[in-house]
Amino acid sequence: MSNESLNLSMPAEVVTVKNPTGAVLEIDIDNASSGYKVIFPVTNAAGSLSNNGSGTLSWSAATPADSNFMISSSQISVTSATAVTVAYFAWDQSLYTSFPAGVCTFWAANMATGIGNRGITVDIHDGTGVIGSGIIPAGTADGIQTFSITNPTSDKRLSIRVTKSAAAGTDPDIFGIQLKF
Repeated sequence: MSNESLNLSMPAEVVTVKNPTGAVLEIDIDNASSGYKVIFPVTNAAGSLSNNGSGTLSWSAATPADSNFMISSSQISVTSATAVTVAYFAWDQSLYTSFPAGVCTFWAANMATGIGNRGITVDIHDGTGVIGSGIIPAGTADGIQTFSITNPTSDKRLSIRVTKSAAAGTDPDIFGIQLKF
């Protein structure tokens, strides 16, 4: 493209497309009330265009959209003081390698203060060790609970495990477990 301008006249507006330096493409839109200029980069890049607030656009790296995986939509009663696997997730490193660290979210219930109430531990095990764990003590109000996950570095079968804080007593419940990356 040469350093020439192209003027397109329309009623009450003038649109000017120009490339004064060869490094940008500018579009000026003038009208009686106000003018606005948008400056486009002329280089090719991956990602999306971001505006700096003054009309100058630049390339921004694409960020992956959040990925949510429903692991269990059922009610799970936590009845054992030893770890019990309640769900699995297949971690495919070739698909998930670019994911940011994850978060496990679930609803915990029936742990309110009282004689015999128990807390719970929810963990995610990758076959060799725990990559994330949430400990919810007895007396915690019913509600959303979360904990962070360290992403595996190779293909893994992840086990989601639950443990009650002590034998007997009231069994806590979990409703809906999801992983978000």
